[in-house]
Amino acid sequence: MPAAQTFEIYVYHQNRTIDDSRKQSRLFSLGGSIACFGDSNFAGLSFGDIPFAENYGISGDTLGGLIWRLRGGNYSSLGRARAIVMGCFPFNDICVTSPNLAAIEAVYASILNYFTGPLVIVPPTRTSNGSWNANIATFNTWLRSTYGARSECIIVDHSDLHDGSGAALPGYTIDGQHWASVMQTAIVEKIKAALRDV
Repeated sequence: MPAAQTFEIYVYHQNRTIDDSRKQSRLFSLGGSIACFGDSNFAGLSFGDIPFAENYGISGDTLGGLIWRLRGGNYSSLGRARAIVMGCFPFNDICVTSPNLAAIEAVYASILNYFTGPLVIVPPTRTSNGSWNANIATFNTWLRSTYGARSECIIVDHSDLHDGSGAALPGYTIDGQHWASVMQTAIVEKIKAALRDV
């Protein structure tokens, strides 16, 4: 189990706990689901046409928040999951003033080491805010070099959704960081392809 991390509990409220419990009940009845974790970009995605997919995306989520929920038993049925999708983490950890990338990488690694079986990773995407993109690029390079050869693991390549400078394509975000519908559609298709291959 990843070591507990300090974080602000400001979005994971009682209604969310109830909703996740319902999803866990469905996981039991279906004999295992595809558990999709992510931040606000993932929370807004529709996985309705991906069989067995359950979206656990939460706006503002961080690595610390995910670990808090894992340790609290909110996802007690993950041992039966057909696959895990890790989406956009650790965008909210990176996009702060002077992030400690080495520490973020270590925490992320502890989560990936906790998950076993088929795994699809959607790395954090570049933004229209250039001040964050260098850190995102550094993290993504580490991620690919460290986990690119992991068994039953696919790291989604979304480089085609960025321009020559590394920023998100024009019109692909609605406010510089959140995905526009064209980006959402492209990412979901990439996740589908990765799930078929993993």
